[in-house]
Amino acid sequence: MKKVSIITASVIAAGIALNSSPVMAAKSETADESTQQIDASDYIRGTGVITEINQDGNSLSIVVENPENSLITIFPITKDVLLVDSGTTNEINKNQLKKGTKVTAYYDKHKPMLMIYPPTITPELLVVHSDKDMGMVKVAKFNQQLVSLDGQLKLNLSNDTILLNKTGEKINKKDLYGKD
Repeated sequence: MKKVSIITASVIAAGIALNSSPVMAAKSETADESTQQIDASDYIRGTGVITEINQDGNSLSIVVENPENSLITIFPITKDVLLVDSGTTNEINKNQLKKGTKVTAYYDKHKPMLMIYPPTITPELLVVHSDKDMGMVKVAKFNQQLVSLDGQLKLNLSNDTILLNKTGEKINKKDLYGKD
């Protein structure tokens, strides 16, 4: 009798799952389409305060907690992570990171991430917020008119504007089209 009950329950559960999946798929496709239309970047932004700095030989990682939602994330700081001071826009050294400092990390949303808690992901860019925040950081894709795809920023370049990529190499205006 128990086998019949278990089998019956399994068949009912499978039937419910099969009947509800087209509705769920339709909702998912609609959500994906609208997300793609407003998706202005391939990067995800995470902001918080450094609560811990772990140094193990040459390896450094920071633990960042978002005070608004108590989300904790571990960011390994490798030689490839670009560290920038928000007030001066100058690149900084990883030894300048301190507990209690507010930071914003940007990482590729397509990058594989371990499904552990707290999540551990290496950022491409870490903005260290200073007391003299003078500007803003915007990570977005730009069209041929140099307007971000979300329409919030237009780049106005002059002949004196120096364009460099992450490694410090000179680039052209057209190298910005469709890029983050």
